[in-house]
Amino acid sequence: MHTTAIGAAFVGVIVDPAHRRRGIGTALLERLADHVRRHDATTWTGVIFENDVSSDFARRHGFENERAAVVSAVDPRSVDLPSPSSVEVVSARALGPEVVFQIDSAGALDEPLPNPPAPMPYDEWLSDIWDEPSFTSEGSFVTISDGTPAALALLYAAPEFGRAVIAFTATIPEFRGRGLALAAKIATMRWAAAHGITRVWTANDDTNAPMLAINARLGYRPEGRLVTVRNSL
Repeated sequence: MHTTAIGAAFVGVIVDPAHRRRGIGTALLERLADHVRRHDATTWTGVIFENDVSSDFARRHGFENERAAVVSAVDPRSVDLPSPSSVEVVSARALGPEVVFQIDSAGALDEPLPNPPAPMPYDEWLSDIWDEPSFTSEGSFVTISDGTPAALALLYAAPEFGRAVIAFTATIPEFRGRGLALAAKIATMRWAAAHGITRVWTANDDTNAPMLAINARLGYRPEGRLVTVRNSL
């Protein structure tokens, strides 16, 4: 997670439910604190599922809620919105990683995040996004407007389990308001439905009204929240 914020760190602690209440999470958090301090971090953030156990753990260790994202899901087979006939939609695989990277980078710069984002180097993006084993370039789609690749929806899928996640949807700022992100998501849903996916999740900042409206049109239903928490070091 790249940011222009000085001294910012991002951490996460996950403990198997069968092994909680034994001090494991606290021990891991203490080790993480030592590590990020050695890298001159002065503040750190994390993301928790909003439930009593996670919220209590965060509070006990001095973290405070800062922002939240709505987690929602839909059965892609139920999505019956027509694809806009005036919008050209192509797979990410057909365009290649360089084109997808450019849209991703432009769209991410004003994404609602706890720390201001900074551009990710292409080589790192290629490793973390494009080459990630569950990323499906044939199931991710880009919409083209006036000859310019302008919006995308990136899909990570596990067809053997019937599950998928749209991890990022973005439109280059000057092309927003034309329905391009919706068209990309519709194409992604159709691919998912045709490949045995029965549940697609996504998460969006609860202040991101345009994207939440798109999700509602697609039939997404909220299932919980991811809460960003912050603490000083």
